[in-house]
Amino acid sequence: MISQKSRIVKLEIYLFLFKDNITLIIKNYILIINLVKVICFMFLRQLCLSAFILTGLYGCFGDKTNSVAMMTVAQSQKDFSVSNNSQTVLTFAKPKKVIYVAVNGNNKTGDGTSKKPFLTLNKAFKVAERNTLIKMGEGNFEVKGMITVPSHVSLEGVGKKTVITPGKNYQGVLFEAKDFNNEKGDGYQYFRNFNVDGKDKSELGFRAWGRENSLFENITFVNFNNAGIDISGLNNEISNCRFINASGREGQKNEHFSGAIKFMSANGLLIHDNYIEENSGGGIKSVASNIRNTQIYNNTINLKAGKNQKPNKSASIEIWDLKEGNKIYNNNLNGWVSLINQWDKDQEIPPKGNLLFYKNKLQANPGITDDMSGLELGIKGAEFYENTFSGFKHRIFWIEGWGGKKKPTKDIIIHNNQFNNCGNAMNLGPNGNGVENLKFYDNVIQNCNGVVMGIGGEKKLINISVTDNIFVNSQKAITLHGQSKQYVNLRIAENKAYASKFGLDNKVDGLNVSGTNPVSLKKGLPATKGFKN
Repeated sequence: MISQKSRIVKLEIYLFLFKDNITLIIKNYILIINLVKVICFMFLRQLCLSAFILTGLYGCFGDKTNSVAMMTVAQSQKDFSVSNNSQTVLTFAKPKKVIYVAVNGNNKTGDGTSKKPFLTLNKAFKVAERNTLIKMGEGNFEVKGMITVPSHVSLEGVGKKTVITPGKNYQGVLFEAKDFNNEKGDGYQYFRNFNVDGKDKSELGFRAWGRENSLFENITFVNFNNAGIDISGLNNEISNCRFINASGREGQKNEHFSGAIKFMSANGLLIHDNYIEENSGGGIKSVASNIRNTQIYNNTINLKAGKNQKPNKSASIEIWDLKEGNKIYNNNLNGWVSLINQWDKDQEIPPKGNLLFYKNKLQANPGITDDMSGLELGIKGAEFYENTFSGFKHRIFWIEGWGGKKKPTKDIIIHNNQFNNCGNAMNLGPNGNGVENLKFYDNVIQNCNGVVMGIGGEKKLINISVTDNIFVNSQKAITLHGQSKQYVNLRIAENKAYASKFGLDNKVDGLNVSGTNPVSLKKGLPATKGFKN
């Protein structure tokens, strides 16, 4: 048997070991608590630092005079999308070098760092190497002569407080970036977050010809005599910009070739989420061009009558020579649109897939569109749907065939659109080179004269189909002019005319319109989803 003394000794040993374990547990617990405190402190420190960076405060403390363009320091520390706006498509990697420019900088003693910035953009672009970002601080930066922009060099400001203007005696292009190599350029650069004021004397803000993957974002262009941006090339983007009176003035050289945004020979160009307001010229303009895979969407274009605005001349969108894969959608357009191919030479146009034009709102503008069509159309292979056209007194669709070898406009589909308070909803002819393969169906036409067809000379209207449309308060729903031999395979069927005076007015001797019930007259107003009082 174990003696009483032995039991006491064992108990003392157990108590001693238990005491040591408790002490060790307490020490480990304290160590864990301190470790958690350190982690929390580091996390809060990084959080605060990030907040300073993102709000533009980082770098402003200590040396306030040299706090230039710090809003995007956080972004320049890693690969980033050029815009925080998810709608921007192009993305760019972190620049290898940053050059700073400030109104209190110095071109002689400065080295382009944030503490010793340069004074002028001319100096910064002159020394900029490949993969360089030039950052401007707040203030006004004068351009005294055209700046040549190398490829892979970007320019960024801090917002509307960064303003670029021409020098006192300079009236030319402010920035020029030009490369030509079988349409592919060498851009890979972005321009964003600043204002450019042409002072009513500069011709252009940016001329970017032949560049590839160039982005213009969050820039305001005001008071230019020809255009804010003139661009061509591959996969370029213009987004979230504002253009105020940045187009050509009446009476100036090449005024007909001016627009707030000009482009030509473009493949993959994106123009979206921009605001254009003009009292002196057009909105988006492309002439004598070769346009493929280009998208124009979510833009607002407002053309205003003014002393410098020539009536019936300026279009909200005017594009010549559309090729394949183009889209124009979700735009608010206060002014007319012109889409024409084969203007001065005959080119082979794909039979379909040329253009999708949908969900746009076109509104007439007194003094701008009085004698103009809402949409002047002379292209091949286009579809128009879910658009709203309002207030054009002359006509909305004016469809003719223009071209160097007198080929017709063909392969056109117009459906599920709404036409309000207009002259004629659609005119086929009477001039030009004829129309072929056109379908006009499921449209709602109210307070308009309806559809008018007819063509002069020996030209023809071939495979024209007008079916299942609703006409409301029309003087005449459908009117036919010309000679019977000019109509080949014409089909008019199942159209309904509510509260209209005439359904079908056939003025063509010997023309037999196929289809049952070409236009049936109805009383009252229709109960249809597309109709609006």
